[in-house]
Amino acid sequence: MTYSGLPRRKHAPGDDNSGRKSYLYYAQRRKLHLESGPTLPKYSPNTNVSAASVRGKWVRFCTEACLDPDDLLKNMTSADVKSWFDWIEKNFKGSIKAHSALANYWRTLKRLYSLKNRREMDADMRRDCLNVGDGLQVPIHEIYLMASPSI
Repeated sequence: MTYSGLPRRKHAPGDDNSGRKSYLYYAQRRKLHLESGPTLPKYSPNTNVSAASVRGKWVRFCTEACLDPDDLLKNMTSADVKSWFDWIEKNFKGSIKAHSALANYWRTLKRLYSLKNRREMDADMRRDCLNVGDGLQVPIHEIYLMASPSI
């Protein structure tokens, strides 16, 4: 006996969903999906709190630099990331005690970038930002290697 897919569902008499849907139904659903854009991942509440904290620091950095946070995030370069980490180190030197905090900032900034641009940060830009460690207490390349073993 050959497998011919999932068994058909039997509908109760009087059920509104009996039978197949019209192609118009799926055309309408497709239109709704196109209008709503990509489906965003669901993150845990703690991840969202962390993202809000990093976003707040990003906004504060942009405000001090007289830049629009959304525009800078949309058109971010490795120089912007390096400047942001310099600013983080200058303003939060005493409060960042664990290496994992900076790794979390880096991971969260990449997430904010991908949500804004609907694509991941370029590999060249990520690689360039890993070498920023000269001015930081803990070089980002060490932080990144602690956080994830592969680039």
